[in-house]
Amino acid sequence: MADEVARTWGRGGRQHIFWSHAVGTWVVALCLAPSWSFAQDWKITPQISVFQSFTSNARLAPPGEEKSDFFTTVSPGIDVHRESSSLNFDLSYALDAIGYLRDEELGELRNRLRFVSTATIAPELLFLDARAAILQQPRDSRRTGSGSDLAGPIDLETVKTYSISPYALYHFGSVADSEIRYIFNQTYSDDLADSTAHRVDAGLTSGSRLSRIKTTLHLSGEEILASRRISTRLAELSAQYRLNREVGLLGSIGYERIEDPTLDDEPDGPIGSVGVQLKPGPRSSITLLYQHRFDSDFFSGEATYVIGPRTWIDASYSESIETSNSLFAENLEFLTRDEFGNYVDSRTARLFSLDDTGFGLEENAFRIRVFDLGLHLVRGRNTFDFVVYHERRDTDATDEKETAMGGAVNWQRQISPLSRFDFTARYRHAEFDDRSQDDTVRLMGAGASVIHSLGKSVDGVLAVNYSRQLADEREDEFSEAVVSIGLTKRF
Repeated sequence: MADEVARTWGRGGRQHIFWSHAVGTWVVALCLAPSWSFAQDWKITPQISVFQSFTSNARLAPPGEEKSDFFTTVSPGIDVHRESSSLNFDLSYALDAIGYLRDEELGELRNRLRFVSTATIAPELLFLDARAAILQQPRDSRRTGSGSDLAGPIDLETVKTYSISPYALYHFGSVADSEIRYIFNQTYSDDLADSTAHRVDAGLTSGSRLSRIKTTLHLSGEEILASRRISTRLAELSAQYRLNREVGLLGSIGYERIEDPTLDDEPDGPIGSVGVQLKPGPRSSITLLYQHRFDSDFFSGEATYVIGPRTWIDASYSESIETSNSLFAENLEFLTRDEFGNYVDSRTARLFSLDDTGFGLEENAFRIRVFDLGLHLVRGRNTFDFVVYHERRDTDATDEKETAMGGAVNWQRQISPLSRFDFTARYRHAEFDDRSQDDTVRLMGAGASVIHSLGKSVDGVLAVNYSRQLADEREDEFSEAVVSIGLTKRF
C-alpha cells in the first residue's frame, strides 16, 4: 500500500488519492443499505467480498528465492443497471484493498470499473454513448502476473480509459441510412504517456431498395496526442453483391494515411480488398478477404458455426497497426453486457479485456497479427469454453518481434441449485526477438473454484490456483500456488 501511495503522490495528485478514498467510502456506505430499485428502471446492488489467501511465492521470485505469505483481499463494490427506452446504463465498480501479513510493501489499493451507457436524446435521430474501464494489464510480455485475481498486482499496471461519443442517425427513406459520430477518448497509466484522442466517423449505407447490392461509404479522421502526435485519415467505399442466398461477393477501394514517427514506413496510399461471404446454411457464415492495406498484402477473415441454441464455434484472423493506448480505446468501443450480466466483447461474446493479447504495454506503434479459434459448448449442467490462438507483434522503433501461441479451456458445472464448480487451464508459449537477445517463455497454469450459496445473498468461495513459468532467463522463471477462501455478500 505504501508503494501505491508513493506512486500516486509522485504523479502530483492529491485529487487521485481523494478520488480513490472517496469512492471507497461511498461504496462502503452503500453496502450498509439494502438493495433497492426506484422508478421501476434502476437497480442498484451493493456487495462486499472478503478473502483470506495463502501464496507460495508472493513476489513471483525465481526458483530458490520464493517467499510465502498470507494476504487478505477486501472488495466493496456496486452494480448499477437501468434498461429503458431513453437510457441503458450498466456500471460495475469494485475497490480491492489487498494487505500482506509479512511483506507489507506488496499491499495495494486497486480500482476495477466497467461502464457502458447509451442515452436517447432525440428518438431515431440523436444519441449519446459513454464507456469507461479501469482494469489491470501486464506491463511486460515476459511477466503476466499472478494466477489469482485476488493477489497484489505484481507486474501489472492499472489502465484507466473512457470515451464519450455523441452520434446522429438519419434515414433517407428506403434509399440509404447515414451515421455521423464523434468520439473523445482519454487513457491514463503510469507506464505509458497519457493520451487524448479525437475521432470523427461518417458512414452512408444503401437502404433496402437495393436488395442485392449493398454499398457503404466510410470516412474517418483521428488525432491522438500522447508522447507524440499520431494522425490517421481513411476514406473507403465498400460493396457487397449477393449472387444468391448462399454466396456474396465483397470488394472495397479507398485511401488511408497514418502519421506516426515510430513507424519505419508510414502507410500513405490506396487500399483495397476483394473477397467472398458464404452462408452454406442458416447456422454458418464464412467471410474471407484478400486485402492491400498498411503497405502490405494479407488475408483476413472470420467464420462462425452455430451448433445449438447456446453452442457455437468461431474463428478469425486480422492484421492492424496499433499502440497500446489505441488498442485499449478501440476495444472499449465493443464493451457491452450480455443477458447474464457479464461484461463481454460484443465481437466475440467473451469476457471483456482491454487487451487480451498479453503482449504487455508498448508506447511505440506496432503491427499486430492475431488468429484465434473458439468453441462455446453447453451440455446440460456443463458449460465449456475453448480458445486457441496465435499472435505476433512487430515494433519498428525497438526492432522487437514477439510471437505467442497457446490456448485455454474453462469448464463450469452447476453441481446443484446452490453450488457451482469452475476449472480453468491455460498454456502460452512466447518468443521474443530483439536487438540484444532472443528469449522464450512458457507459462502453464490451472485453477479451480467452488462457489456455494450460504443464503439468499451470501456465497462462500474456495479457490486454488497454480502457475509455472519456464524461461531462458532465470529471473523470468517462477512457480506459484495460491489457496483462497472467502465470502461474498450482496445487499
